[in-house]
Amino acid sequence: GAVEARNELFAEFKREYEGSKVTVSQRLSFDDIRRKEVFLTLAACNIETEDGKPLFAFSNEHLDDEGKFKNAWNQLPPMVASEIHEKVLESNVVWKNLGED
Repeated sequence: GAVEARNELFAEFKREYEGSKVTVSQRLSFDDIRRKEVFLTLAACNIETEDGKPLFAFSNEHLDDEGKFKNAWNQLPPMVASEIHEKVLESNVVWKNLGED
C-alpha cells in the first residue's frame, strides 16, 4: 500500500565505476518525499481555490490524480504545506521515525 508506494521513491540508485572513480547518484528530494507522503495519506481537505472550488479532488477518501495533486500542492503557501505534512507524519508514525523529525 502506501508504505510501498513511498519506498518506491528510493528505488533508483545508480553506482558507476570508471577505473578508480566511482560515481553514485540518486534523484530524490525532500519535497518529493513530503508530497508523496501527503498524496498517499490525505483523505479530505477543505482548502479552496480563489473561485471557491476544492483545491484537491477526492474519491472514496483518496486523492484522484497524482499529477493534479502535484499542481494543486504547489499552489499552497509553504507554511500550509508544512502543517499538512506534520499531520500526515502524526498519522504515519513509521515515516516520522525514518528521519523526518
